[in-house]
Amino acid sequence: MKKSRTDSIKATHKSEIEQKFAAETGIKILEARQAWRGLLIPMVGASVFAASTLVNVIRTYRQYGWPEGAFSPADKVLMALPVVILGMTIFYQAEEAELKDIKDSRPEPLGA
Repeated sequence: MKKSRTDSIKATHKSEIEQKFAAETGIKILEARQAWRGLLIPMVGASVFAASTLVNVIRTYRQYGWPEGAFSPADKVLMALPVVILGMTIFYQAEEAELKDIKDSRPEPLGA
């Protein structure tokens, strides 16, 4: 059975589409990898800082005991700020994801 010219064109287009799809997939994977790798340095730095702080807290506790009366109300506010900021960050990320889900579930307007 002889292949027609149409079959040859279809095969060529199919091959081009598959190559384009593979290239786009490769680019997306590379972009995602670079985005995640971009978080490594800050994450490692933050982990080292947290570990160092924890070690210093343990050393100070061993030497001076529990900090009864050591912190003023202003000190306690300063210590609470990172917790508040972390909570707000998590809340806003969850809210953003929820809004994206709502936006993605809406049907597209007619004529768009």
